[in-house]
Amino acid sequence: MRSLVCALLLLACYAVDALCSETRDPVGCVAKGCTWCAAATHRGCSRSGGACPKHCSTTKHLGDLASCPDLPVTRVSATDAGPTVGAAGPDTSAIASSVLVSGPSSPVGVGVGFSGGGSRAFACTFGWVRALRDLGLWHANLTVAGISGAAWFLAPFAYATADEAALLGEYLEPERLSAKMVAASGGSMASLPGPIIAKCTARLLGVLGTLDSEGLGRIWRDVIDSTFLKPLGVVGTRPVAASAAAAADLKRRNPGTFDRKLYKPLVPRNASAPVPIMLGALEGPASIAPLKSDAPYFSLAMGPNWAGVPGARRVTYTSRRKNHTETVAVGGFVESWALGAIPFLTVEQTMPRGRRRVDGVGEHVEVALGTAPTGIADSLGIASMAPARLFLESLPPIGRAISAGTGFLDTVPTVRVWASSVDEAPTTPPLQAVGDGGDLSNTGAPYLLQRGHDRLVIFDCAETPLNVSWDPRARSPTTTDVDAYLPPLFGLRSRGDKGVEAETARNHVFDTEGFPRLVEALQAAARSGFGAVARVALTTVRNDFFGVEAGRAVDVTLVYLDLPKRWVDALPKETVKAIRRYRGFPETPTISDLDLTRSEVSLLAQLCSWVVRQHADLLRDALLY
Repeated sequence: MRSLVCALLLLACYAVDALCSETRDPVGCVAKGCTWCAAATHRGCSRSGGACPKHCSTTKHLGDLASCPDLPVTRVSATDAGPTVGAAGPDTSAIASSVLVSGPSSPVGVGVGFSGGGSRAFACTFGWVRALRDLGLWHANLTVAGISGAAWFLAPFAYATADEAALLGEYLEPERLSAKMVAASGGSMASLPGPIIAKCTARLLGVLGTLDSEGLGRIWRDVIDSTFLKPLGVVGTRPVAASAAAAADLKRRNPGTFDRKLYKPLVPRNASAPVPIMLGALEGPASIAPLKSDAPYFSLAMGPNWAGVPGARRVTYTSRRKNHTETVAVGGFVESWALGAIPFLTVEQTMPRGRRRVDGVGEHVEVALGTAPTGIADSLGIASMAPARLFLESLPPIGRAISAGTGFLDTVPTVRVWASSVDEAPTTPPLQAVGDGGDLSNTGAPYLLQRGHDRLVIFDCAETPLNVSWDPRARSPTTTDVDAYLPPLFGLRSRGDKGVEAETARNHVFDTEGFPRLVEALQAAARSGFGAVARVALTTVRNDFFGVEAGRAVDVTLVYLDLPKRWVDALPKETVKAIRRYRGFPETPTISDLDLTRSEVSLLAQLCSWVVRQHADLLRDALLY
């Protein structure tokens, strides 16, 4: 009997230890009765604190850490387009009860958006970027935003240390694309997309019934890491930096935090190339989920310098459960590594050590960091989270019941997003659900306009083929006419797609009269057989949600995925036959076909490279600004 009691006590101690050690959030740690250590050498959650230095641990309040000398310091900004920005007048958005709007600066350069679409988006972005690079159009003055599958290509390509030619492989004219040459042409990146859903399923089944409480968000992040980063030697736990100088400054300001190899800042391989911003979506407070269907989503931009939400406001969310509400602050940026960190915002005069301070570069804030800084895999996982959410929602009821004990009902990751442009008092940022940027806008156009760009080049790897026989002046678009994410930009609905209608209801940024002109230009280009690429002049309408003013003249170039007749006609017969075996090529389904073969990735990339080359003059004029 005594042996049984001892065994039960040991098991209970193990369970408590595991419960503490698995917790990566400081607030969650102390809420469980565990000890949080803020020291760089021992940062994390444990049952007793262990060897944590004096003044750097707490079991009750994070404010107890105020005297810890190891608190990391992050810079903050109201916008990711510059270090500071002036405040504009009050916003009149119906969703904002108390709002401060930060007007964007006007950055020099072109805003370039690459749409999401799973492995299809990866392959298309692969081909488009390779051609832009070959033509000398992939330059550092571009602001590049990638969503979901596009980010799967853009982020690893920017930070991998391998030779670019080895990563991208060789472009081949369609006449040379035999089956053998297609498979050999894609470089090392063509082999990356794999059985993502199968990996998630295996990992999920492996931890059901255990004490792991990380949820599907962590599983998704780890699978994306092992699929797209690790094969190229990119360490997913490492945060991103814009340059070697920025990385050195980061380490200087935060001794100990970034010394370990796991957390050494990643620096872009090519200083003359653009560094991508990974676009996710801030989807509301997790504590009152599920939210009502009209709950606002905000762009969550995660780039080499900053991570956060443009603008500044307070938003009241309403739950579907008994109309519970929660008001949260939204807006402002911290350095990318500090996304999710908890700020010490107490004003300087009342503290022995000031929590906020300003130097020649900008404002600084001390923060309580989680177990680790936000790494590239965290950002990439957030920016592509839609497939994971759909995956878990398809589990049968018994699966949901089993998962309830291990945290797997959290179908998207949660982050403590701090609204640095709003908050002026001590606060614990609420856990907010974050997900795929395509949950808000799959083109990135509203975000780029919000950022201040008046020349846009959008690469849309649409799953819907362009209907060249449809008259956009005669009737409204349906889901079989054009990408359902485009009409909402013009205040129109794509009839038949209720999900997209709900997600994009606030995306009206262009005058409606521009829609038929854009579609007609795309249709004419598609009929030529050289690919659907069009450039049009559009005018903005006032959009308080995105902070876009009316009357801005915007130069928009749209590259729309299609299957050009002249490219197909030039292919070897064996390759034409192979295309017929590929499901829906080139519009392979986003969710069901995440595991494209090397040949499918290479062939789709070759198609997209060919289209860019056919429109080299148009794109050169649009991108060299």
